[in-house]
Amino acid sequence: MGSQALKFPKSPEIKRLIKAARDAGMQIGSIDIRPDGVTIYPPAKEQGQSPYDIWKAQNQS
Repeated sequence: MGSQALKFPKSPEIKRLIKAARDAGMQIGSIDIRPDGVTIYPPAKEQGQSPYDIWKAQNQS
């Protein structure tokens, strides 16, 4: 069994994806880059208020 190097998307491909998303009117919050592709996520509804942050604030003693 030989190990195979993971092939991540190249910079021009990522830039093309970001431009296409912006041209389509999508706001970009974060980007997940993996060997099998790129996923673009919209921005969080409330900055700094992840589900964990909300849970933590509600469960403080």
